Amino acid sequence: MTREFGRGIDRGLDARDHAILWGVVILAASLRLAHIGAQSVWIDEYLTIEVATPKPGYPIWQLLLHNIHGPLHTFVVFLFKSVSDNDGWLRIPSAVAGTATVPLLFAWMRTRFGVRAALWGAALLATNPLHIHYSQEIRNYAFAVAFVMAGAVCADRWIARGGKSRAVAFAALVAASVLSNFSATFSFFAHALSFFRRAGVSRASLA
Repeated sequence: MTREFGRGIDRGLDARDHAILWGVVILAASLRLAHIGAQSVWIDEYLTIEVATPKPGYPIWQLLLHNIHGPLHTFVVFLFKSVSDNDGWLRIPSAVAGTATVPLLFAWMRTRFGVRAALWGAALLATNPLHIHYSQEIRNYAFAVAFVMAGAVCADRWIARGGKSRAVAFAALVAASVLSNFSATFSFFAHALSFFRRAGVSRASLA
């Protein structure tokens, strides 16, 4: 696998870059947590709560086995629901996932376009109204995007440094994204194209 990925365009983060990135992440968290419980649950969110609620004769494991909404996110909602039914509380996992996506996008952009462009990209995602909206829903979309982005970052690091542990981490992140939302399966093909484009097609990379 190539070890040259990202060289020549990336540079280390100085104190100013760190401060800006932390500021962007804090802004993202603030926007996603602000008024998170102000709106009532709407129909799609209600469906998520319903599939995360065990019924007589249908324990949570059986519900997850037949879940088509994203069993990983549903299980997290189930865990949170065991503490409280508050709407805002049940939206916290999505807000956390949405916030985490911001530094992940920074990490992905940094090796391709440099620190300055990556900071702008993180800032744009942090303030993106659509991403904020989905980060305040009891739905699985923020989870799926976060794990897809984490998978992309992990794939880059795997290509750059190799190692079986990174291969396992990448597989786990792909699985997590698919189990969050089955549509994330398509992102795996994008990961694969990026991987082979940079690592090359060889017996080792195919393995």
